[in-house]
This record gives sequence, C-alpha cells and structure tokens, in this order.
Amino acid sequence: MELQTDYLSGMVTHLFTTTTGGKFRFPNPHDGYLLAALDEGAVEVEIEDKWWERRAPGVVMADATRATRWRWQPGRYEMLVVDADSLHHRLALLLERPIVKRVRFDLDVPAHSPGIKFAREIARVARLCPSGESDEGPGCSEQALRHLQDALMYAVLDSIPNNYTAHLSRQRPGPSPRHVRRAIEFIHAHAMQPVTLEEIAKSAHVSIRALQTGFANFKGTTPMAYLKQIRLEGVHAELSRADNEQAIAEIARRWCFGHMGLFARSYRKAFGQTPSEARRTSRVGNG
Repeated sequence: MELQTDYLSGMVTHLFTTTTGGKFRFPNPHDGYLLAALDEGAVEVEIEDKWWERRAPGVVMADATRATRWRWQPGRYEMLVVDADSLHHRLALLLERPIVKRVRFDLDVPAHSPGIKFAREIARVARLCPSGESDEGPGCSEQALRHLQDALMYAVLDSIPNNYTAHLSRQRPGPSPRHVRRAIEFIHAHAMQPVTLEEIAKSAHVSIRALQTGFANFKGTTPMAYLKQIRLEGVHAELSRADNEQAIAEIARRWCFGHMGLFARSYRKAFGQTPSEARRTSRVGNG
C-alpha cells in the first residue's frame, strides 16, 4: 500500500495505490467533502447505514461527515478533500446569499465529466507547488494555493449535481450591481426584524423602482420575495437542528412570520414538506 498526502492550504490531496485493498473507518470524520477518483479498482462507502459501490473508471463525491466507512479494492485512486466552510463560503459568493443547508452532492459522477478532469488537473498543479520552503526552494504562496482551491471548488460545484444546482443555473452572468448587493446585505442583516420595501431601497441608496428592476434583472425575483425566502431558509436551518426544542410557531414568529397558516403553506412550497415533517426528519436523521 502506498499513500502520498499533500496539505495545500484548505485542501488535501491523496494519491493512493494498493495491491491488497484496505478498509478505513473514521470515528471523527473531517468536516468537509471528499471526491474519490477511481483510475483502477473499486470502492464501497457506507453512508447512513447504506453501502454504495463504484468501479473504475468512476468518481464518488461524498460528504465526509456522512461517509465514515470505506472499503478499497486493489487499485489506484486519487482523493481530493476540501473543508466544508471553504466550499460553503465559495457557494455563498456565487449565489450572493448565505448557505443554510449543507451541500448534498450526487454520489455517482461520470469519470469523463469535464469538470472532474479540470478539478483533478488543478490538484495536480497544486501538488507541484506546495506551500512554504522545501529542498527545491520556495513554494507557492498561500494566496496562490487559495486561488487554486477556489477554482477546484467552482469546478466541483459546477460539474457535480447537488441541491444548489438549480439555484446556480438561475444566476445571471457577472456580479449583481452595487445597489443590489447593498440591498442583499441589508436583507441578511435585518431578516429577523420587520423590514419594509422603502427601508431596503433606502439602504441601497436607490429608488424603489430601481431596486425592483435590479432584483428582477439580476436575481429573478422581487426584494420582498427574496427577503421571504431568506426568512424561510432561516426557519428551515433551525428546524434542521435536532437539538432545537423551541416550538415551531415561536421560531416562525422570530423570523417575522405572523400568520401560521400562510407560513406553513410557504414553507411546504419552498422545501416540499411541512415544518413539523422537517422537524421529525431532522430528529430521525440525528437519532
């Protein structure tokens, strides 16, 4: 068995070759995501008490906090690991909104996907230029490695279907205008407070009409609909915590939902389940 590990800023790469195979169990899994590219061999991974198998050539994309047991057959593999915080931060920048639900990638990914090939090439370049000093001289700066990691994460988010793919596909090319970004920052900062359309426009230093036009052109929605979605996602994040014992109505009121019937209908439309169903799911999944 031969394992080469490179720590590259917030990214880790492993080149793994084995003639006998191996089994690994991670009682304290890393808070991140693991992309395993199978050049030769096969792997089985246990996720939430279910085993998944993939044979070469192929790719497995797994949440490292959920995939705690791996069985590797004789073969040759490359593994790329990125921190969850780094990936979520990159995604938040792309979407111009906070990430309240953990990214869930499709497990089975075609090995010939251009995005996967690009991600692996980025990792190869990063390994050629480690951080710090070495016998061969100074390595890459931390900033350069962060840029490589950023490009790798974008390739992964763009090429592997996940629960944010639909949101990413609706993004307009290029960043939103400054007044839209100002309004978004104001909305996120005051989502748990009563907010009017006039106050949002005032925070962005534009008229209400200009604000509505900006959101329609660059976010595909209205300012108040965007605010409502942020509030719904805030409630969803709280209900997804198994240790949250507060009443659903209390959580909803804290996020400025006054009419419980309308709130429940909006929540179901946004997440495909009622608030009480979401709470039960979170407790079962963490029980």
